[in-house]
Amino acid sequence: MTGRTIVYLPNWLGDMVMATPFLHSLRAHLKEELWAIGKNKALQLYNGNNLFDRFIPYNDKGLVPFLDMVSLIRTLNFKNGVILPHSFRSALLFFAGNVPKRIGYARNQRGFMITLRVEEEMRPEPTVEHYLKIIDALGGTRIVETPILKITEDEDKKFDEKYM
Repeated sequence: MTGRTIVYLPNWLGDMVMATPFLHSLRAHLKEELWAIGKNKALQLYNGNNLFDRFIPYNDKGLVPFLDMVSLIRTLNFKNGVILPHSFRSALLFFAGNVPKRIGYARNQRGFMITLRVEEEMRPEPTVEHYLKIIDALGGTRIVETPILKITEDEDKKFDEKYM
């Protein structure tokens, strides 16, 4: 994949953790900037992993914040958008934001907004595997297959000051 890429991160903490193998693999696959959009707690969770060049916090719901975010996405001129949540809204954001290549699962009536649809199994599968199938669809290599979380030196220092 060429061009600036943005990933719409999962909203739920467990899904954020389960997405880390995919995110590490995506980071290794890309040659250009990787941005992420998601809740503030995602930034805190991923902080020590050095996965993203930039992070766009998006916590608000409602029409006006959505339209503001669409405008920002358009301005930043992303070439690729990877949509991890299965919501209609997450796909609509990249569709309305004119991201030309939108990758994800075609669930919840959003298939027309996805340009590269990841094939979905009809049987349940582990969440890590579900996300890793996206890197497979992109022609990337799976770098890791188990979740990874790291802490920053600052976080380690704060822990030591408080508990040691």
